[in-house]
Amino acid sequence: MKCKIINVIFAVLLLIALSLRAVDFPRPVGFVNDFAGLLSEETKTKINDWAIELKEKTDVEFSIATFETLGGMAENEFAVKLIESWKIGNKDDEGVLILLGLKERRLRIEPGYGSEPYIVDAFADEVYRVMRDFLKPGSEDWNQAFIQGSLMLMDKIAREKGVQLTGTPQFRSQKTGSKGSPIPGIIIFFVFVFLMIVPRGRILYVFL
Repeated sequence: MKCKIINVIFAVLLLIALSLRAVDFPRPVGFVNDFAGLLSEETKTKINDWAIELKEKTDVEFSIATFETLGGMAENEFAVKLIESWKIGNKDDEGVLILLGLKERRLRIEPGYGSEPYIVDAFADEVYRVMRDFLKPGSEDWNQAFIQGSLMLMDKIAREKGVQLTGTPQFRSQKTGSKGSPIPGIIIFFVFVFLMIVPRGRILYVFL
């Protein structure tokens, strides 16, 4: 009986030790750490430069990490441990991490505690949906997914802090993820002509 109790205690202590084990993460090499090798050098340099400007103007840290696998760990737990290991965030714990596990195809947007008031779950879900549109199986555009996700998050942080990021001008035209269609303009033109010619302008006069 005594031996069984000792075995149970040992098993419990072993489980606790395993749950608290330190994960051996690789050292970060900047704000963009593409260990899965998904992003082009141009994309990594571009996003890293944006993150540097964000840090300089807001003191909020933005980081990207892609891994071949999350090693069986849940993406939220992996993200939290990574933030702690890499010390992502300022003294007020304001920081944001985009994490991707390639094998598991799991994407996580994890704000630090200090950033949670403005990087809320609803907004994180919106960023996730935009990124997901570029990551359809078999036709993944990893570069655009991370560019658009990064721009959305950085713009949100910049607006929260009352600053403008001058190094991200293309965000203004890519924010919606689509280009304007000329069809609405053509329709408006023909409606205008119809209102001017057919009723001799009387309907248009009423509208104006």
